[in-house]
Amino acid sequence: MLREDGAGHTEPQLRAGSIGWLRLASLGVSFVIAGHFSGWNLGLAYGGWGGLAIATAVAFFMYLALLFTLGTMVSLAPGAGGGATFVSLALGERWGTVASAAILLEYLAASAVIGLFVKAYVAALIGVDAYFVILIAFGIFAGLHVAGAGEALGVLLAMTMVSVLTLAIFWFVGAPQFSLDNLRGMSGSASEAWLPFGLAGAATAFPFATAFILAVEGVPMAAEEAAEPHRAVRSAMLAALAVLGISAGLTLTIAVGGTSSEALSTTNDPLMVALRSWRPGDTVVPLLINLGALVGLLACLFSVIYASSRQSFAMARDKVLPAPLARVSRRGVPVNAIIGVSLAGAGLSATGQTEGIFIVMVCSAAVSYLVMLAAFPMVERLSKDTGRAGPVVREWALALIAAAGSIALLASSFVSNPGWSAAALGIIVLLSAGRLLHRKRTLR
Repeated sequence: MLREDGAGHTEPQLRAGSIGWLRLASLGVSFVIAGHFSGWNLGLAYGGWGGLAIATAVAFFMYLALLFTLGTMVSLAPGAGGGATFVSLALGERWGTVASAAILLEYLAASAVIGLFVKAYVAALIGVDAYFVILIAFGIFAGLHVAGAGEALGVLLAMTMVSVLTLAIFWFVGAPQFSLDNLRGMSGSASEAWLPFGLAGAATAFPFATAFILAVEGVPMAAEEAAEPHRAVRSAMLAALAVLGISAGLTLTIAVGGTSSEALSTTNDPLMVALRSWRPGDTVVPLLINLGALVGLLACLFSVIYASSRQSFAMARDKVLPAPLARVSRRGVPVNAIIGVSLAGAGLSATGQTEGIFIVMVCSAAVSYLVMLAAFPMVERLSKDTGRAGPVVREWALALIAAAGSIALLASSFVSNPGWSAAALGIIVLLSAGRLLHRKRTLR
């Protein structure tokens, strides 16, 4: 499918109106649901339960502010680039490219981390712990996307519901095992028991707390294909955040309260570790949870392939990435972009560095948030141009809260793992250089 730009040229366009409100909300949950099965537990090593719980609460309020702000911006400029589309309009193409590069790296890293989680849960299920499991998962879901996202998102809705039901079963099974002693720990003073590493530990655990929520802001990438994007995108994001917030509190508290921080902090399949300690002689319930966890992880993999392919498509259409990535099929599907991001994600997961790749994802997300929020002051001018009401005091306050949280998230990423955080910034710079290289080529 093609559209005309301002100069009368045609350019690729995604199929509009193919995704409804409910599918958008399920997309938001599915972007994140993998982080409820694994990833969050890595923060226990830095903050214990108390530190990670504080970090999770801070993360929730930060994302609440961010989603309100992002919803306001995207309503003025819906596009496959999500918030980066608005940044380009407000701050210019150069900063739009930086935002796009950060978002793309975030979702590529997310797909790689999820691939590693899938491998861990498959190993827990059938004992096969091999890289080809990751390749098979990427191949299947890349094929589904090539078949058409509108149809596949119907399957995604069902997968997301199964994932939430699986977590509910886990909470039900784990609730009788709950003990405050497991949350507090058993050493030191009362304050040290609840916060074994102090507030500094909570700050260091902040990147891992975002596993429960990070990537829900990817919903606007479906805006170009959404029905009534001006209304649907913000509502879908907030509905997804509500579901994720409830799940985060229950999963963190019941999993740790039924075992201990030490038992869960170093594994890629924490729910299975908890279940094996709760029901050592049971095979049925752990099997159900394992299968449900895999459904959730695969739903998340599907979603991040969707998000990263749309982002790479948008960047290629803007001449930042190679032009072949902007080609679409007759049905409006960016086939080359889907294949490209799938290969990149599978390749990154081959490193096996779960925590390092996770930090790349979080650091990239923080950079994208800061660039998008820097564009918010332009909302009022663009609102007047489109004849809409400008932001009110509440929206300005939320934007400031989101900005402060994003700065803290970026800083805590460097404190947790400076090497991988620096690598993330370096890759963003390299990806952002694509537009400059294109301009040099066209000027010759």
